[in-house]
Amino acid sequence: MDDPATIPFRDLLKATREAGSWGQDNRSFALVVADMSALEIDEAVLNVGAPVLTLGRILYDSQDGRYRSTLSLSGGVSPDLGAKFLVLVADLLDSPVQLVL
Repeated sequence: MDDPATIPFRDLLKATREAGSWGQDNRSFALVVADMSALEIDEAVLNVGAPVLTLGRILYDSQDGRYRSTLSLSGGVSPDLGAKFLVLVADLLDSPVQLVL
């Protein structure tokens, strides 16, 4: 989506419901990522026909001197597989890979 911060939240939800029809080839998605950090939302359950990884707001922990955020996963995923997936995502976010083309 182009600049989702300027779109009303209700319109964002409507667009996520139509996620399976985005793009020219109308393919379905295995995972939807919703960055809610700018909206100051920690968790969201969006029923879009695919699991949704939600990136929550980013807060600075002055005691530890570190930034913290919330990751959540909703949708048709078993708790065991969901927990393993979130651990992998958290590890990747902790040490991201950069590609230079």
